[in-house]
Amino acid sequence: MIETRKDQAARMKWAITAFFAKPDGVLPWTDWLRIGLEDVLVLDAWTTFKQHSRAGDLLALKPIDGAPIKPILGEDGRLPTPWVQGGEIVWPEANQQILKGLGLSFGAGIAVGFSGAQGRTDATALRAANKAGVSLALT
Repeated sequence: MIETRKDQAARMKWAITAFFAKPDGVLPWTDWLRIGLEDVLVLDAWTTFKQHSRAGDLLALKPIDGAPIKPILGEDGRLPTPWVQGGEIVWPEANQQILKGLGLSFGAGIAVGFSGAQGRTDATALRAANKAGVSLALT
């Protein structure tokens, strides 16, 4: 059923901007969409890393595995909200990635792997991709 839904979404006619022709800078729209839909339908967690240029322009939306990411909730059980301090917006940490018991930040270069037509962002796919000599790194 998941594959059917992904096929249906991939066949839809989309008004694609130049950026979304290859949202992660590598994969075409339909492959990138299938990866995201797999994570939404299986994990309920479509997670992307927003890669910016030094000037702050959005360069790519890199898919990452959403399974080990947990929200950091405040005492009220909600995600923290940004605030203004000295005229600047301060964005508090709202999510944390836990890998093998260690909390990691996203800026440390996260390897991303994809496997087969199903396109997943999980560790199994990463191992399969590495064996095939395929790997991507976020910088």
